[in-house]
Amino acid sequence: MTAAPGGPAPPPVAGGCCRARRHGRQPLTALAQDGPSALTRIRSRGILTVGLYHELPPFHVNGQGIEVEMAHALAKAMNLKASVLPFHAGENMGDDLRNMVWRGHYMGWGPADVLMHVPVHRPLMLANPRVQIFAPYYRERVMIARSLVEVPKFDSLDDIGPQQRIAVHGLSLSGWLLIGADGGKYRERLVTKLKDGCDAAQALQRGEVAAAAGHASELESVLGGDARFSIEPLPIPRGKDGWAVGCAVKKESEDLAQAQAAMNGLASSGELKRMFNAAKVTGVSLELSGLGWCFGLSLGPGVAWLANWLAGWLAGWLAGWLAGWLAGWLGLGLPMARCSAPGVRPGGLQRATNHPGKSAGQRL
Repeated sequence: MTAAPGGPAPPPVAGGCCRARRHGRQPLTALAQDGPSALTRIRSRGILTVGLYHELPPFHVNGQGIEVEMAHALAKAMNLKASVLPFHAGENMGDDLRNMVWRGHYMGWGPADVLMHVPVHRPLMLANPRVQIFAPYYRERVMIARSLVEVPKFDSLDDIGPQQRIAVHGLSLSGWLLIGADGGKYRERLVTKLKDGCDAAQALQRGEVAAAAGHASELESVLGGDARFSIEPLPIPRGKDGWAVGCAVKKESEDLAQAQAAMNGLASSGELKRMFNAAKVTGVSLELSGLGWCFGLSLGPGVAWLANWLAGWLAGWLAGWLAGWLAGWLGLGLPMARCSAPGVRPGGLQRATNHPGKSAGQRL
């Protein structure tokens, strides 16, 4: 960079800022600070773009589903119109957050203003500092449905007879859990060439199998309310806790946290529960305004974020301390990893545990 006539040479400027100034443009950081806020830009066009996963029953299939309704209700609560942006899952959640929240896809589409069905999980938040995850609206779990005629009693997987079959999508979290359960004991009983958990539930409904495993939302959307079947947690420790899913926006779009208030309104009015009930799905999250997960409605984003961080840290520290004390008292080691949500990759579940709800085989 040459010196201005009659003056000293300007100080060196790093990277993109130097190139921007060389061509007479402001650096992006300055533009971000000087430009209108995200909510102002959205209001100027009157449309809220909402990212949804393709083929994620019962949340979104062919333009229909729970999250399609939620997108329109959320936009309406913010006095906007909704524009749904469906997309196929990337290799991992980091790809999805990059393509749909903070940068956009290299093919030219995206990002959306809000992405739905994002795991509300602290390690995922820490690994993606350019994203703000908030407003959990549903807690997903791995479940198993059984025919009450074929399997009248169910305390463990051994209650499903050796000649009885279990339907499960093989490339899914439920599939990986069952394939590896008890050292592969049930592997030969599994019917795995299925599209998803809804397909597995339909096989059970037709009487082709004695049981079907999948996400709670998948099984309930097909079998919910049918007295011939029981849906209960998969009796495997790693599958019991489940994980919450919520929304994500770009970190710089702090004013879009107004969507938290809109989601709280949908929950308190009963509209959110109505949407899930219409799809026969239970488990609507009661944590929408809870400090342990997201921004509280009555707190500023900074205070609520700190409360969220402290709650997560304290829970993790206490669990680790208790586990260590118990292991020391018993004289045991603890060679296990706990799988509580997508994004956590213990042991042999690398491909299954990083997906928000669809095929694990597409993601690593």
